[in-house]
Amino acid sequence: MIEQILFIVISVCLFGLIFYLMIRKNETGYLYFLGIQALGIIIDAIRTYF
Repeated sequence: MIEQILFIVISVCLFGLIFYLMIRKNETGYLYFLGIQALGIIIDAIRTYF
């Protein structure tokens, strides 16, 4: 259980970093990819709590 929560925290931090770097460089080609990543992180978090 702790490993899953740690994985979720790390993945959210990495997602935030990647999103920040993409916005900073004005690269909008990967926004769909980042949206799918965010959806996967949300689904994994919901599955962990239930």
